[in-house]
Amino acid sequence: KTQFDSMIESIGQFFERYGWYALFGAFAFFLIYQKFLHDKIQNLYENRELVKQKKFDESQQQANQERMEKARLKMQEEYSKQVQRELEIKEEQAQKRKIQKLGLSEEELKANANKPARFDGLQFVKDQVASKPVVIFSKSWCPYSRKAKQILIGSYRIDSHFYTVIELDEIENGELIQDALQRVTGGRSVPRVFIQGEFIGGGDDTERLHRENKLSPMLKAANVKFVE
Repeated sequence: KTQFDSMIESIGQFFERYGWYALFGAFAFFLIYQKFLHDKIQNLYENRELVKQKKFDESQQQANQERMEKARLKMQEEYSKQVQRELEIKEEQAQKRKIQKLGLSEEELKANANKPARFDGLQFVKDQVASKPVVIFSKSWCPYSRKAKQILIGSYRIDSHFYTVIELDEIENGELIQDALQRVTGGRSVPRVFIQGEFIGGGDDTERLHRENKLSPMLKAANVKFVE
């Protein structure tokens, strides 16, 4: 006999002696598996799949939120640039109307502007505050001023007919105007924000009122119109 034949003979003898036991054991294991283990293993597999799906959904949701936030910030930035361009165009148009109204050339207007004149800062502040429902005394380089303008003009999209921005670093007598603001509001820092003639504070105060949902009712009470 070969070694292989001996092995086959041994296996045959084993099954001849214990075949029924092996068959019974296999059948018993099958019953135990079906009754006690199958559902648990299936549930474990399903739970793992649910966890994987949940993680995938969360990652997708986060990615979508990030894309939406980037798109919102981009739109807000573009709108702010558009608002700034509109302000610059309006300033240029106002300057041209002033020249036409006076019937002067630009050189003559500049010459007249260089003539010393008494400036009433307090009256200037009062006139500006009374001119529009929303008035912002600002400085173009000031981050707190940018914050207030971004909230009022960028976020609320106030119609340009209902607000005015005075950049104190871009006009003459800016220091005198700040002195007048000190007398009116108790402070000369910028921004100084007025709604319907009432001083509401600076950049942080404007942001706080916005967070507390108090700014919108104030604007509506001032009959401010918004860009659709």
